[in-house]
Amino acid sequence: MTTVNHHPNSAASIFSLTGLTRGFKLWLTLSLLLLSSNVFAACTDSDSAPIKFGSLTWESGQFISAVLQTITEDGYGCRTESVPGAGPALETALAQYDIQVIGEQWVGRSPIIEDAITAGKAAVIGDTLQGGATQGWYVPQYVIDDNPRLKTYQDLPDYTQLFTDPENPSSHAF
Repeated sequence: MTTVNHHPNSAASIFSLTGLTRGFKLWLTLSLLLLSSNVFAACTDSDSAPIKFGSLTWESGQFISAVLQTITEDGYGCRTESVPGAGPALETALAQYDIQVIGEQWVGRSPIIEDAITAGKAAVIGDTLQGGATQGWYVPQYVIDDNPRLKTYQDLPDYTQLFTDPENPSSHAF
């Protein structure tokens, strides 16, 4: 999902990526139409502050932010900036209106974002992936087949030998 800071003078009601394959042209067209009219007004003033996007540390978030920034700059003539930072720092910056857009956010993962949404300081605009996504740890079937008692993450301490650090065999990493 894309998270947007809603401030009384907010210049962005930015949308989310809903698919890249067969519906890209439709998505792009609809996305451009979904930008609110206050974007046009804010971007016509040459003295207006840039719209600040959180520069996320994971690839899908970086890609989505880059697409949103390109549309905002090239499609509407707005100035933008990327603000680097880790998740919690960017989430706090969004809640404090130091940035205006985070391109991707996992629902229910962050109390910072949940509090900002509840307080009306941020809003969720759409799903990044059509139909949503699931977050979790995934284990190849052959690992389960070879270790049938490995059922949950709580069982991992009993299976440290599966995660031997190749650079330091006396250590284990997950």
